[in-house]
Amino acid sequence: MQNLDKIVQLSTNDPAKRLVLATKYLVQINFTFDLSVADGSFAGSSRFCVRKDQIKEFSDSLLDMSEPGHTARLDDNDSDGFIEISQKDSLGHITVKAQAGGSHENHVSITFDTDQTTLPEFIKAFNQLLTYEDSERPVAST
Repeated sequence: MQNLDKIVQLSTNDPAKRLVLATKYLVQINFTFDLSVADGSFAGSSRFCVRKDQIKEFSDSLLDMSEPGHTARLDDNDSDGFIEISQKDSLGHITVKAQAGGSHENHVSITFDTDQTTLPEFIKAFNQLLTYEDSERPVAST
């Protein structure tokens, strides 16, 4: 297990609207984050666990955010929590939906609109995470 303290944040022009993933640790190919979300009316946080391949697929899908209706989604592996970003129109507006925590427990679901200028730094931060290796990975014996 490798402890991490990196922040992946979808920055918006409105501080009341936020989506922040604070990395906690990496175990082999599995990241655990503290997901914090807010839409101005509601806010919440929970653990959020995903594999490296899910992050890569999500990041690649965000790069293709050009057609209205295109959606990129990242699902938590330990609950039905999720992050979903959709292209709203051809003017670059996007809709962010997220659920922090599972529906079987206390959870918060948020939705807000922002613009796609928020995506490059978000994608860059995710891609930087993909370079981390778990330093305590077991060594195969011969």
